[in-house]
Amino acid sequence: GAIRQTIHLGGYDPRLRDNIDTLIHLTKYCERQQLTYCVIPNKTSPAPTLTGSTGSAEDSDVVFILNFTTAQRQYLLHSPTTLCLLYTPGNEHFGIGPVEGMACGLPVVACTSGGPTESLVDYASHSLEGNSKRPIRVQGTAWLRDPNPEEWERALEEVLKLSESERQALSDRAKERAKQKFSMEEMCKGFERALVQAIDMGPATEHVISWKATRIFLISFIFALLCSWRLQ
Repeated sequence: GAIRQTIHLGGYDPRLRDNIDTLIHLTKYCERQQLTYCVIPNKTSPAPTLTGSTGSAEDSDVVFILNFTTAQRQYLLHSPTTLCLLYTPGNEHFGIGPVEGMACGLPVVACTSGGPTESLVDYASHSLEGNSKRPIRVQGTAWLRDPNPEEWERALEEVLKLSESERQALSDRAKERAKQKFSMEEMCKGFERALVQAIDMGPATEHVISWKATRIFLISFIFALLCSWRLQ
């Protein structure tokens, strides 16, 4: 396979100078690399005036979608022409993007920090136990790499070299892991287990109630509910 086009999606606030400067920096980088690009704004986030000319979304090498809609996200995640999801933020507390990609069966490349290190399983070579140096392939769902261009380049090469059967097997594993970890059914089971544990602790008095634990439980429940809703 080969990458014909990269699509960049993200939040954009035209009132923030940093957002404007970042978009201008990216478009100028495209120009230096002689890549055609297209910026797709929406009604609430108009694009800044750009010095370079932009092409159409169909013909451009790079597409920037500002404040993408749910429909745009769903289309790209389910499109048969989408080869991979690249999640560039580091030290994310969770990172819903990689989970959404996993739920749709897409190969994901993400940083080796934050939430993706727990939600994803690295598709990497490791040595067998003992003194053997023969590598084995872990049946993972993603490529977790340091934020280094060379490492991400190699990861993308591996994604593109996947055979049809390897890609299908990865897709099946990714969907199954998303279902086991982040589905509404799993959330309900976890909620039930937590309730049973709370009952087993016996009646509480005002002296032993841990409001900190209660807050953590409620926040976790609401967060899990939102994640499950996003994955539907």
